[in-house]
Amino acid sequence: MNNSSENNAAATSEAQQGWGLLLLDPQLNIRYINSAAAEILLSSTEQATNKNIGELIPALDLVLANASIFSEPNHYSQSIVPSNSANNISYQLELHSIPTDDKQNIIAAYIYKKPTSSAIDTPPAPASLANKALALSLSQMLNINQQLNMRLLHSNRQVLQSEKMAGIGQLAAGVAHEINNPLGFVFSNIKTLSNYIASLFKIIDIAAGDCKSQNLQNTMNELEYDYIKTDLAELLEESEEGLQRVKKIIVSLKDFSHIDEEAFAPADLHKCIETTLSVAQNEIKYKAEIIREFGELPLVDCIASQINQVIMNITVNAAHAIEEFGTIYIRTGTQDQKAWIEIEDNGEGIPEHIISRIFEPFYTTKPIGKGTGLGLSLSQTIIEKHNGLLEVESTPSSGTKFKIWLPIKQV
Repeated sequence: MNNSSENNAAATSEAQQGWGLLLLDPQLNIRYINSAAAEILLSSTEQATNKNIGELIPALDLVLANASIFSEPNHYSQSIVPSNSANNISYQLELHSIPTDDKQNIIAAYIYKKPTSSAIDTPPAPASLANKALALSLSQMLNINQQLNMRLLHSNRQVLQSEKMAGIGQLAAGVAHEINNPLGFVFSNIKTLSNYIASLFKIIDIAAGDCKSQNLQNTMNELEYDYIKTDLAELLEESEEGLQRVKKIIVSLKDFSHIDEEAFAPADLHKCIETTLSVAQNEIKYKAEIIREFGELPLVDCIASQINQVIMNITVNAAHAIEEFGTIYIRTGTQDQKAWIEIEDNGEGIPEHIISRIFEPFYTTKPIGKGTGLGLSLSQTIIEKHNGLLEVESTPSSGTKFKIWLPIKQV
């Protein structure tokens, strides 16, 4: 519901009396304003919403207003002459604090324009039961509207994040495929080259033994033949090892993406963990040592690519929580027909007053530009989709532990 529809629904009785209506939060920020009040304050409903009332009424004594509306009789009234008034016009403002079920009082503000020299003959009864009911109803409508907007925004972000991950997965799978082809023949060529060089060295050794040329011996000594022979074998071995590592990364990228995988299927969670750690290695290796404490796990019904994403989010967050260099423990096990993955770091921990908010969409403690506040929210959504549970324990200055519970069999 937007402001204009709310105005149409709520402004009738106040407009008929010439009184403008505003709903304020306890900090006197405007949550709702009808067209009559906006006109009196020389603003519009769109411009005024979410502003502090003090911005629209600079002459208002905010300290006195705050003190008055939160004490008996929960009422404050002030006759205000705008500083820029050139036509001898002022307005009367009345504030009423209305208790709500959640103990977060809302403030109904009524405003009436009048000539400076005149008095209001028949002021309305803003504290009447009817007006209180109207203010409470509007407040509830605003709360529902805000919740719906947040859910819509969260859903939109989730869709965008899913599309983004699908795009990244498609790109990763494409790059992995393109790299894998030349990597295959380079790896094969290195193997062949290694065999050829071994044969050449064998020929050279036989020739050097049969040939008594001093010139040949001098040249071999000068060029450090023995060192070249040893070092070249080591270089080829290191090259093969490097290619094996590249091949492992390519396989991990292909396993991590699985862009066409949307159905539950039995998966090896240990493989999911290793795949994710391989992909996220650059984010982790400079911040923490990974210690694996794996138990026995059966195959678990899940969407592996989504579980990979959850492990990625939590593990990278764990690395970011470590100030210098620390340790991340990854443990696995089973209990009561459920598999669990535990990821624990010895980082700075989560303060007690914000731990209840870490799964909220867009909530982040990272600096601007460093985090979207969606990682843990999306992780929780994925685990709930798997009929599982995501738990967190944290001790400030000691570390944080996340535990993922997944049913072994999806019913």
